[in-house]
Amino acid sequence: LVIALVCCNSVEVCVEAIDSPDICAANELDTCWTFMIPEGGPMARVLEPLNGTYSACDDQAIHVRVIDAAGDDIDESTIEMAVNGTAYTTADPELAFYAPDSIVFTPSVLWTDGEVVNVSLNSCSDVLGNELSDAPIVWSFTIDLSAPVMTSLLPLPEAPISDLCPDITFDLADALAGLDESSVSININGTTYSLTTHEIDWDGTHFTVNLCDLG
Repeated sequence: LVIALVCCNSVEVCVEAIDSPDICAANELDTCWTFMIPEGGPMARVLEPLNGTYSACDDQAIHVRVIDAAGDDIDESTIEMAVNGTAYTTADPELAFYAPDSIVFTPSVLWTDGEVVNVSLNSCSDVLGNELSDAPIVWSFTIDLSAPVMTSLLPLPEAPISDLCPDITFDLADALAGLDESSVSININGTTYSLTTHEIDWDGTHFTVNLCDLG
């Protein structure tokens, strides 16, 4: 006897039986019970890196947590993750499952500056065969290994000038993750200033200050 069971079926089992006494009526067993095939498969939560974020690590690992709402164990053999178009399972050294709920991808080749890493968690089922909810789970992140760049610097380094109150100007930008403006400091003759200093003009990319305005 083979009965096909799928997610969310409520199964009722009833058993009837009698014994066979030599005297008086038989004693009857008539009992039923039910059980449930749990609803839904595992759910995935991307821990790191999140979609659309930047990492400054050339060995950035990918961390995903998988949770089964019914508390069933994850079937490790069903886990498949694609990274930049290449599919990996836990049979590959790059992909590992740490019971009860952690999937980790560690690149075998270091990421490069500006590389966009596309990730897809294609499959992950529990031991009852319930498949990953909302599969595939797709996201991407970018590798940023470059520091901010300063350009258009005036006055030019080592250049003599006749103006006693010159403007000091430069452009400052970061092409990938963006500039952390709170980190910018400007030291002039031993005194440190920030972009919020009143005498400094900063429009998000272009810096200007008149030397005499600083006193």
